[in-house]
Amino acid sequence: MRTLPIQCGTFTQEPTDKHFLTHERVLGNAVNVLLPVFRPADFRKRRYSVVDIANSVVYACTGGTSITQACCTLASTPSRRDVQYHVSKIDISWIQSAANRLLQKRVAETLHNRAVDIAIDMTDVPYHGEPENEGDVRRGRARSGTTHFFTYASAYVMLHGRRFTLATRYIREGEALVGVVRYLLAEVQKASIVIKCLFLDKGFFTAAVMSYLNSMRIPYIIAAFPRGRKGGTLSRLTRKRRDSFVVPDCEMTDSATGEKCTFRLYAVAKYRKKRYRKKRGVQYMYYAAGLVNIPVGRMFDEYRRRFGIESSYRAMGKSRARTSSRSPALRFLYVLASLVIQNEWVYIKWQYLSKATRGRYGRRYDAEFTYFHMLLFLRLGLEQKYGAVYSVQIKNSRSVIIDGG
Repeated sequence: MRTLPIQCGTFTQEPTDKHFLTHERVLGNAVNVLLPVFRPADFRKRRYSVVDIANSVVYACTGGTSITQACCTLASTPSRRDVQYHVSKIDISWIQSAANRLLQKRVAETLHNRAVDIAIDMTDVPYHGEPENEGDVRRGRARSGTTHFFTYASAYVMLHGRRFTLATRYIREGEALVGVVRYLLAEVQKASIVIKCLFLDKGFFTAAVMSYLNSMRIPYIIAAFPRGRKGGTLSRLTRKRRDSFVVPDCEMTDSATGEKCTFRLYAVAKYRKKRYRKKRGVQYMYYAAGLVNIPVGRMFDEYRRRFGIESSYRAMGKSRARTSSRSPALRFLYVLASLVIQNEWVYIKWQYLSKATRGRYGRRYDAEFTYFHMLLFLRLGLEQKYGAVYSVQIKNSRSVIIDGG
């Protein structure tokens, strides 16, 4: 039986071997990265510090629960009212300005200013209720019993073993997508990262976005889709064909602004079985590209590499604190904390738990230290520091006998 290289022992004992990565070290690294976002809060004449507030937020994120539940579980943390009071003092503009500095903290240590592929995508967090201010939430297709969502966009490194979230942005109702792309690319360039190719979801398939990328001379690949009731130009191109092909100069016009752009269209034909769709047969997938020249046979597999950003959103759902608050600043803070925890997990795996190997990447990261272990280490560190509530008082007069193994 293969054994895992993890030191075991009782919860109160500390490992003496310096070669082991302990939960105290993991917790200290994650909290130190998050501390700058809590700086505007005033902690004078308080029995607790900014570290205690940050630890409470991290504990809520590790369990995917609320601040109220986190403060009830830990024995000696600040009260729920104290944590919520200080967190409410943080402005969303401050969180936005500090977010990308926090996310890029580990990038220079691992990427070494190399050219990398970048993916940009948006994620929607369902919201039930009335927004605090008009325009805080965006409307979308019905999901989870609502059509209102808090929307966040992020830029993500597509590099084997070092897939970091570089920048994020909160998107309000009516905000133009080209402005979101412009902002994220500016933040990526601040990190001294050269963009090898930019991959975007089909939500960015607009003439304004492609015109901007063409003007900035940034290579890009965007998932395209047929528009209109009958599919428009894309469906007419593939109506009597069954093979993959490329259209060198395809033109698109924005119906609202009249803006035109020219791009390279890839139409990739894939055979789908009936269990994946209503009818089996050839299905076309379309990709709009600019300043790239990839063989049409490789385009499908090349674009699939961007789906790591979807995995980061799924992981964010597991490590994002929950709240019923209407404050967009508080919700954005929880999203940022989750993304920082993910970046620290990737950094730990690559920096401390990877081995030098032959091949294209030079290292193979440890696959046994999963994201579950990362969250577990953070919880253990906080429960050891503050103590956990393991019993509650019985308040009725009846005797209670519990047998179990």
